Amino acid sequence: MKLGYKKINWLLIVIIITLSLGGGCETKENEMIMACGVEDPIRNLPWLSDLKNNINSNSTISTAEVSLYIQNNVNFFYISQSIESAYDLPSGFIYNCEGEILYTCGGNQPTDTCHDFFTSAILVKSLWRK
Repeated sequence: MKLGYKKINWLLIVIIITLSLGGGCETKENEMIMACGVEDPIRNLPWLSDLKNNINSNSTISTAEVSLYIQNNVNFFYISQSIESAYDLPSGFIYNCEGEILYTCGGNQPTDTCHDFFTSAILVKSLWRK
């Protein structure tokens, strides 16, 4: 089957438009996120805002990240942090919407319960990084 130049041009235009629209699946960097019943949870959940501010002002924590996950239509927050001088401390915690720690990840622990969480949870977006 031969395709004429006009058909090829239209096909290329359709492909370019489709690629430029990106399918609408990814969240934009400045797009507001809804989680735990609030818009912008990093600011509007008091416990999460306080935790982020405490991590940010703690000079011993060299890097940190707050990420939003979803599992079975429920929101969770994974807060990871790195302290360069202590390799046996937990490297992260998974919180529910009420600010309760559900899992402690990494560090010197008998069992790492985070592995099970990460096999079924889906990363929605990184909300903040230090």
